[in-house]
Amino acid sequence: MNLHLWITHGTRGAQGMSWRRRATAGVVAGLVATLLAEVGYIAVAGAADDPSIGKVEYTGTPMTDSAVTLSGDSAFPALKVTVAQTKGLTNQAVTVSWKGMPPGDPTLPFKANYLQVMQCWGDDTSAPAATPAPARETCQYGAYNNNYPDNDPGGLGGVNYVRSRTVLRGDAQERTALGKDGKPLGYDRNVNSSLGGSVPFFPVASNWPNVAAGNKGVLAPFNQPIDQAGGGVYGFADTNELTYNLTRVDGSGEATIEMQTLLESPSLGCGAPVSTASDAPGRACWLVVVPRGVKDDGYRTGAEVGDGFISHVTSSPLSLSNWQHRIAFRLDFRPVREDCALGTAQRRIIGSELARVAFTNWAPTLCSSGRVPYVLNTMPESTARSSITSEIPTSSRAALVNRPLVRDPDHPIAYAPVALSGVVFGFHIERTVATGSTPQAELDTNGSRLPRMNLTPRLAAKLLTESYQRAIPPPDPADVETMPAYLAANPRNLFADPEFLAVNPEAKWLTSPGYEPEGASALVSLENSDATAAVWTWLNADKEARDFLDGKPDPWGAVVNPAYRNLTLPLETFPKSDPTCTALTAEQQQNNAVPLCVVDRAPYMENLEDAARNTLNGRPGGIGGRWMKADDLENRDPLTGLPTVARWQKNKPQPALRRFVISVTSTAEAARFGLQTAGLRNAAGNFVVPTESSLQAGAQAMTGSTDDSRFKVLNPAAKTANAYPLSMVTYAAVAVKDIDTTADPTARTQIADFVDFVSGAGQTRGLAFGQLPPGYAPLPVEMRAAARNASKEIRSGAVAGYTQAPDDDDTTTAPATTAAATTAAAVPDRGSVPSAGPSAQRSSRGPEPVAVVQSGRTPDDPGVLPPWVLLVGLAAGLLSAVAAPFVRPRRRSIDP
Repeated sequence: MNLHLWITHGTRGAQGMSWRRRATAGVVAGLVATLLAEVGYIAVAGAADDPSIGKVEYTGTPMTDSAVTLSGDSAFPALKVTVAQTKGLTNQAVTVSWKGMPPGDPTLPFKANYLQVMQCWGDDTSAPAATPAPARETCQYGAYNNNYPDNDPGGLGGVNYVRSRTVLRGDAQERTALGKDGKPLGYDRNVNSSLGGSVPFFPVASNWPNVAAGNKGVLAPFNQPIDQAGGGVYGFADTNELTYNLTRVDGSGEATIEMQTLLESPSLGCGAPVSTASDAPGRACWLVVVPRGVKDDGYRTGAEVGDGFISHVTSSPLSLSNWQHRIAFRLDFRPVREDCALGTAQRRIIGSELARVAFTNWAPTLCSSGRVPYVLNTMPESTARSSITSEIPTSSRAALVNRPLVRDPDHPIAYAPVALSGVVFGFHIERTVATGSTPQAELDTNGSRLPRMNLTPRLAAKLLTESYQRAIPPPDPADVETMPAYLAANPRNLFADPEFLAVNPEAKWLTSPGYEPEGASALVSLENSDATAAVWTWLNADKEARDFLDGKPDPWGAVVNPAYRNLTLPLETFPKSDPTCTALTAEQQQNNAVPLCVVDRAPYMENLEDAARNTLNGRPGGIGGRWMKADDLENRDPLTGLPTVARWQKNKPQPALRRFVISVTSTAEAARFGLQTAGLRNAAGNFVVPTESSLQAGAQAMTGSTDDSRFKVLNPAAKTANAYPLSMVTYAAVAVKDIDTTADPTARTQIADFVDFVSGAGQTRGLAFGQLPPGYAPLPVEMRAAARNASKEIRSGAVAGYTQAPDDDDTTTAPATTAAATTAAAVPDRGSVPSAGPSAQRSSRGPEPVAVVQSGRTPDDPGVLPPWVLLVGLAAGLLSAVAAPFVRPRRRSIDP
């Protein structure tokens, strides 16, 4: 099968991406041919359904036909570990679950009896050919060095090698533990002692194991890995290793890991074609699970060993005494390659990121069926709307949008519904159970993932307006608990908010773990978008939220941050408008430090995909406010150990058991990265999560836009009982008369062919190429009929009933927010949207970017970007479309 798909983003966030990540997104479209069990988002009926205390639910990705279960060895005879998917993998979340471990201790969960998980690329050359096994030298592990106390959630003091590749200690040679063959293990006498006794890491490009014969070190032992042999580096900002994974009191547990292809981890190279043949498979890799019991390097914890005293497991999983108990799963990745023939015959479509995952899955089938390769260039929909009717000859005339253009008789538009999805508040929250009078059954859930959460529009407004105390930096660095007077009556964070407790009964036993952003704000995208406008429209239509935004206190006395009072809605952006910055000390001024402001504490995400990925991995980014002196241990040069320069410390990834991240993202990205999604209160007063039926109910409750009644837009006032309030229909908007049929005679046919396929066969839900991937619901029948009619208009170039537009210079329209409410009748359930199946990998960032100029700091005006900025960006993007294919950006690491 041939495949060619470029998906590019029109704006850039603060975090860079490698050229490999900019590569063709459809290369590893990641929707496997194995059938996935239909598992929906965990549903929430309403606040009255108080979940039972201590109830732990499976919150992982669904089991596929390629799920594999393996058993532990004689050291862990009852252990059974299951990986939910092992074939057809791409960049996606996959859950590892287990049962049969000895009980964990919820009061000190990482003292013993937990699991460690890592991804590896190479085979152990000493293993029999009939039973291949992974080589520890090829495992992506050890990015968290020994001196990172923030990443030791067990509260275990002293030097801890559990997070590192270091296996030698002073008394190691004195030990005599035996391996499975009854012979002494030798305690890694062959490791590189020049690297502090570490097992060296060899990236896939290092020609290992031939390099290993020369014992060439490629790893710095006490900080992030340093690649000396080619093939990329990994560090704690982008590794996928899972160091601590909780075993519950019943011996079960689960952990969700981000599978990485060569685009995300060049060091691993998973999915790289094994040859130049057009049908070459992708490089297979390994997922390795190392169970940790009550023995440490062969000795039971609590026994005297050498000169020390072991009270808990402290050794590296790469130590042979631990590595011998590994459980290894073979992983088959889709090949990362461009399969469609490259050339000039490409049909470019621009617009909404909400359709990106579906487009990625449709494109290979369109290509293989003899049609032209279709290219999606994602950008702000407002830019896309302006572009399709512009006078620039090379502009695309087809855009994917969620709001229509204002009618213009000189530029008739055909609208075809192509995808039904939604905007969500995705979350990854691990329970931090408060002590005291908490029931033991609830204490036993400590560290397990919270399966459900309800949000009212007013609670969402608080998260998006820096109205919780911990959402802003403390003005006085010497008194971090004192906040400005205008927030003095407000809660510290979501879990301290009486309104949140009222609609989330279990939260009365829970507390915020204290890691930034402390549940006080949500990760949001930098890009202007219709998805963002939909969130603000939902808030604007709710009286409680609107009153709160206008300055009315909630019943418990909390008030909106005055920087957002009387906010005019809807906006296409999430502003960060609070002016508070941390005052600098004399020492900081001497070191030319920059004050910390809101955007430093809670930086923007690049896009919806970036927000979802960082939510899964507990990486909100930002700077927490700790000032590091030049000679602080964590601020020393990782290679020389010498002091560097004084600076603010960036936030590290949140540690296991302490992850607390909420983001605004899409249903498709939430499914791809295995996120839970909040139940949002609709106009009928019900908390509803996105399922197939609730998305379709939301679509059927939509009303015609005031700018073009054929285009259905969000109607948050609709009182349909089971309608998800942030359901979104993506339309293909085609400027039929702006298509130059002389210069581009195939444009109408090719665009109409695209509409026919994606609104027809492309609405069949499944994981194979050409099907509708997880996170989307099939279009309602009437919308499919509208798409067929639009296809005819595109082919003919005539749009029926196109009349004079209102006198309005704006080329976009705001969603309707005051439409009459419908009845409270429920739409019949047609099944749930699969919650976390395999999906496409990162979008490419290479060809044809349409840039929107945005500042890293928040503008004074929290509204959308000025039109002239968008026009400049559009012109720049069109020029770059010519140059971009010849430019390959350099890879840069992502700051934590």
